[in-house]
Amino acid sequence: MALPASADAERIMPGSSSMRSANLSAFDFCGDSDISCWENFGDALGGGSGRGGPKAIVKGGENQPGLRGEEGPEGPRGLRGHKGRKGNRGATGPTGPRGENGRTGPTGPTGPTGPRGENGENGRTGPTGPTGPTGPRGENGENGRTGPTGPTGPTGPAGASGPCIDSTVQGNTKTVAQTQNGQLFIQQVDLTPTPTPGAWANFTSVFTTGHPGFVPSCVTVTTMGNNVHVTVRGTNGDVLQSSCRNNPAFTCGAPIDLGTAAFRMGLMPSRQHRIAILDR
Repeated sequence: MALPASADAERIMPGSSSMRSANLSAFDFCGDSDISCWENFGDALGGGSGRGGPKAIVKGGENQPGLRGEEGPEGPRGLRGHKGRKGNRGATGPTGPRGENGRTGPTGPTGPTGPRGENGENGRTGPTGPTGPTGPRGENGENGRTGPTGPTGPTGPAGASGPCIDSTVQGNTKTVAQTQNGQLFIQQVDLTPTPTPGAWANFTSVFTTGHPGFVPSCVTVTTMGNNVHVTVRGTNGDVLQSSCRNNPAFTCGAPIDLGTAAFRMGLMPSRQHRIAILDR
């Protein structure tokens, strides 16, 4: 137990009635029951040393702290103690401010194609595009019903005359006449003893002389006595008739103009003669 620095301590030697006092400053004293410790303080009081020396009893200063002695030199560093156990995790702190955006990373690989979405609404009709090329011809369909007859069109120009032919027999001679390509041809055929054809002779000039623009288109021949009547119709509708005779060669006289008329050839019941029927 330590006493204050100014406190006086009295030591009473055991077995002695005398008491001495001394100024004991800043000493650490032994406890009251520690006899061996008390014996060591005899030298300090001048009573000799060793066991059996004067004893001192400290009176006064009970229950008072002693003065702190001078601080001794720093001792060596002790060994590092064991690491204590990990403490409890502290509470989560508040969220810090958002940092700046980092730079864009490289483009990743293209992912697989997703499923097809539903069809959207129909958009507006765009402008008509250019006409495409003509496609292949399809198969012919079924014939439709015959439509009503249309109005009669205007009369077209007269076409080229087609071939027209006629013949007649006089005795043993047959006379054959035909028009072709706007010209008149006549041939004599000897019937005895076997039919022998002669040559075709061109009689166009007989009917065109004196009748400019006349073009033969059809002809008919008939026998009357010793003469053969040759009647020719032109492309302009004019009808000319000439009387011809076979003596000795077949010759025709100047034709007479029967006028412009539509005519048709009629067969007599005997089928030996034909007549021209004029429609006026």
